[in-house]
Amino acid sequence: MEIDACAYLGDPAYADDDPELWQGMRVQRSEGSEWLINGRASGKSEDASSIAEALSRIWEQKLRYNYESAHTVRVATESVTLLAVTQSGPGDIWVTARIEVALS
Repeated sequence: MEIDACAYLGDPAYADDDPELWQGMRVQRSEGSEWLINGRASGKSEDASSIAEALSRIWEQKLRYNYESAHTVRVATESVTLLAVTQSGPGDIWVTARIEVALS
């Protein structure tokens, strides 16, 4: 999940494509914390709606596991944040993710 998040969210260490709405995405795995996958980037614009839609689409189409999944996107004055959880199968581990894009 960590490498997929890096690739699809635009972490320059792994990504081939620029998501165009944010820059400087850094994704890291945080074992034992509330959010296993943490990401942070700076928005290229203040278009919170487009950023929220892109984060939600990437989660739904590329990152979540098919068995169980839920997410929400919070839009605040200074940032857009994806909060998500997913499970790959019955009895398997849950993966949590928190991805924040700071608005410019």
